[in-house]
Amino acid sequence: MVLLIYTVQPGDTLFLIAQRFGITLQQLLAANPQIVNPNLIFPGQQITIPVPGPPPDGQVYVVRPGDTLFGIAQRFGVTLAQLLAANPQITNPDLIFPGQQILIPTPVTATPPGCVVYVSNRTGRADLWRSNAAGEGTVQITRESGTQDEPVSNPQWSPDGRFIAYQAVGGLFVIDPCGRRPLRLAVEVSNYSWSNDSTRIAFGNSEGIFIVDLMGNTQRVIEGLTNPAWFPGDRRLAASVPETDGVGSARLATVGVSGANLQVFDSVPAREIRVSPNGRYAATQFFRGFAFGIFSTVYIYDFDTGGLVTLPGFEFEAQPGVTRDVSFLGGWAPDSSRLVYSTLLSEDGLGEIRVADVSGNIRQRFRRQYYPMVDWGPVSDWVIYTVSEQPGNTVTDVTSPRDIYVLNVVTNRELRVAGPADDYAPDWSARACPPC
Repeated sequence: MVLLIYTVQPGDTLFLIAQRFGITLQQLLAANPQIVNPNLIFPGQQITIPVPGPPPDGQVYVVRPGDTLFGIAQRFGVTLAQLLAANPQITNPDLIFPGQQILIPTPVTATPPGCVVYVSNRTGRADLWRSNAAGEGTVQITRESGTQDEPVSNPQWSPDGRFIAYQAVGGLFVIDPCGRRPLRLAVEVSNYSWSNDSTRIAFGNSEGIFIVDLMGNTQRVIEGLTNPAWFPGDRRLAASVPETDGVGSARLATVGVSGANLQVFDSVPAREIRVSPNGRYAATQFFRGFAFGIFSTVYIYDFDTGGLVTLPGFEFEAQPGVTRDVSFLGGWAPDSSRLVYSTLLSEDGLGEIRVADVSGNIRQRFRRQYYPMVDWGPVSDWVIYTVSEQPGNTVTDVTSPRDIYVLNVVTNRELRVAGPADDYAPDWSARACPPC
């Protein structure tokens, strides 16, 4: 038997509440001895609901604003039919309300959908590999595409899941998910990002920002900016105004894809940028390395209000009298309501994955050893991260080997995607891995 707490709604009676939860009026009264008059309850009153317990490893979930049963079922990896079977008190699947508690049965499968691409040194050199989110169906995608000086790096799925872009010797390449038909699109690429419609890639280098299509046709957008990130609709880019000879810090800017309507936000540090899926926010990271360590801080900027919040990180004394913190930018939840990032908790790399809301409030924390680096996946409530197996000596000493995991931030269910090996730089597509 599980005891749920229910808040009385206008129009409720004890008889109707008992019917809704599939129990008798006598059972409801027995669980609430404080109710001396069964005909007298009022909105806002909290009462105890005794309901059959969840199956093994099941759990109780509190409905949030905007939830639907179908969305909850998807989030927890169960079918709508399984969810309804575990909650016979729900007679109308279209009628649930915030604060309502429902039972989540153990999912038939704990593997979220999609395909993960990552870099691995398991053969002795860096190459691209892929698998599902449980590490099944592993396929090697590239072979000897990089060198020791310029290894394969930074793989990114196109949003439609049809291509993988990556950097290697010679520039920026795209390849299909089975490793066929590699095509070089650009040379001298420092950083890049896919357009939302998967037809173009914006990239930056020492000369500015460019856009290239999948045929290799390139246009210059603007000089003097780098680190491009697309806004929804693919008509505008966020970018960084780089430091000048080590003076000042990189700042946030926005510009149209034609190079028009440049706007610089001098108060927003932005060495790296992640635009939220709804386009309202930019998560940014300030980063600078010194002989005595690094400074790295994550921010959230609201384009609508101009508000800027700093997310808390690991504070340490960089030099006598100078205290800085270390945190690392992650990614946005698909609904733009939350940002995941990571921070260190000690100089040997003990770390923590944190989920913050758009106001900068930390909602969840997950301690991980060592040097966790995290991003949000394409599925609500699932994040993906790398973690080192060994401690280091300083905050800059990211150790090997590294493994890759996916983590559900609601259920705390975790799966290893890759390891034990030196695996890193994962990117997760919502589209299932195709057969090769």
